[in-house]
Amino acid sequence: MTSKAGYWLGAGLMVLAVVGAILWVASSAAEGLRTVDDFQRVPVPGTETVQLEDRKLVIYVEGPGVDEIRPDVRFAIFDARTEQRLRIAPYSGSLTYSFSRSGAAVATVTPPRSGDYVVRTQGRSEISGFDLAIGESIAGRILRTILGALVIGGVLGLGGTGLIVATSVRRGRLKRTPLADSRSPQAAPGAGGLP
Repeated sequence: MTSKAGYWLGAGLMVLAVVGAILWVASSAAEGLRTVDDFQRVPVPGTETVQLEDRKLVIYVEGPGVDEIRPDVRFAIFDARTEQRLRIAPYSGSLTYSFSRSGAAVATVTPPRSGDYVVRTQGRSEISGFDLAIGESIAGRILRTILGALVIGGVLGLGGTGLIVATSVRRGRLKRTPLADSRSPQAAPGAGGLP
């Protein structure tokens, strides 16, 4: 592409890269917010019956500043039907979120069946405004958001950059190539000319 159209198409792809990545992050954040809003919650301190599914779930502590300092919250989960206490495992790694609420993963639990469970929470008397939230892990959603933005931005951005560079190289070569002389050839001296 030797015209300037390659510059415009390349610039357009780069703009699409930025806009596409921003739209991807915004839609993923909205989906993440809906996921967090759907968590089952129990105030600290408090006792509530919640409905849990029979799969691995993450237990989060929600409240002000939990991404920096974890409050001393203790909890237990019991099967509402059998009154059997569920095994709770510490969360391996670090996972925090901050949407309309701020939370930090502290443990995991895998209920043996879907149904009603009783959650009991305790905390020091000075703890207020905290909840225990139970739901799916948002780690995969955060990773998909980051990777999706990198792929969209990277592919379109590199495509746009490549098109601009290719257009620039082709136009530079065209300028350096001498144009063929379209005039009629001159006769060589002494070759059939008049003296």
